[in-house]
Amino acid sequence: DPRISIATLPWTPLTYAALLWGFYNAAFAMIFGFGALVLAERGMPITDASSAVSSYILAGAIAIPLGGWLADRTGRANLVVFVSRVGGLLVFPAVLYLPDSFLMVALIMGGLLVGLAPGPIVAMPGLILAPETRAFGTGIFYSMYYLIMMIAPTVAGGLADAMSDVNVAFILGSAMMLVAIIAHWAFQQTASSPPVEV
Repeated sequence: DPRISIATLPWTPLTYAALLWGFYNAAFAMIFGFGALVLAERGMPITDASSAVSSYILAGAIAIPLGGWLADRTGRANLVVFVSRVGGLLVFPAVLYLPDSFLMVALIMGGLLVGLAPGPIVAMPGLILAPETRAFGTGIFYSMYYLIMMIAPTVAGGLADAMSDVNVAFILGSAMMLVAIIAHWAFQQTASSPPVEV
């Protein structure tokens, strides 16, 4: 059996892929964790606010297989991920500043866009890991992801409480999605076998 050497793992692109996946999900968590409160702060009844956030999550779930299909069909996984991340970034200021009549459309469109990326993203470790290290390397990838998911929402909630402003969580969500965009670019620059170029 081939021996697994930690030193031979492609640590740099693997870390960037984990940062992409972790901060993407952390930003997504800002919507379903704080979205109803943000909308209620704007004056929306809490039941309507919860329904609006549920529509965002449902739209994202519907888009997940579509994103994988588009990436495979077009061969432009990087473009699918980039468009998804930009859409995920823009939904935060949209919810904070758009007029009330546009909020539901913005959330549904944002959910559809943000849901395009999971398939192409979770395929990234397989593009850089050799077959004999794929299981171990994927475990490292998910360990980094879970660490980010454990820390980032907690920090966001703590800052929102400390500043007595729930909108802070959405500002941090935008920052997290920006980090995901940068991590995606860095992955492409450092991967020895990068995804199909856009």
